[in-house]
Amino acid sequence: MIKRILLGFLFLSAPYGAVAKNLPLPSFPASFEVAEYQGKKGCIVDEPKYQFAVMQNEGLVAAGMHPLLETTGTEVHIMNFLYHPNKRYGYTLSLRKDGMQCVYNKILNMRLGDEVKNTPANTTFKRPITEQDCNFDTKAINLCGSYKSITARLSKAGYRYNWQGDLDERYKITLLSNETQSFYLKTDTLTSATIFIGLGEGAYKTYEF
Repeated sequence: MIKRILLGFLFLSAPYGAVAKNLPLPSFPASFEVAEYQGKKGCIVDEPKYQFAVMQNEGLVAAGMHPLLETTGTEVHIMNFLYHPNKRYGYTLSLRKDGMQCVYNKILNMRLGDEVKNTPANTTFKRPITEQDCNFDTKAINLCGSYKSITARLSKAGYRYNWQGDLDERYKITLLSNETQSFYLKTDTLTSATIFIGLGEGAYKTYEF
């Protein structure tokens, strides 16, 4: 059975990525960051076997998905969330109607579920948020406040933390959902200013791994 699966992988490999050595499946890209499809870096063909092969090479697991999400940088899409349990980073991939999946965020120092609560770096800033503080990125909806005030409001309204992590040394991304809606937040850790950069219809689904 395993041989038949691997043979199925091989016929997919040639058009979609460069050959890499010393990998579990060497005919496939070593990671999603180096993968390329139709001239687009960070993209793969929308084919489950191909996605699985790259995940095996990079050591990722499928950690969750959102059925209908729109962010300020990405059109409406299905979001697949892939996670490296040992290195604690993840990717958000957009799945649209163009036959490919593309990475649109690599998120470092991931915290999942209840691990997100009371993150000190986001809750200790004391200065009031100004309008200028809120203009660090494009907003999906025109709301802004401190990380503590925004997440407290959402938590009180029944939203749960799905995950959070660092985009870089300054900015954090947080996803919260209830059963019918989700919000994608971006926080400037220098000021604690937090904006909404994405909205989702439906609940985020967490996978066991």
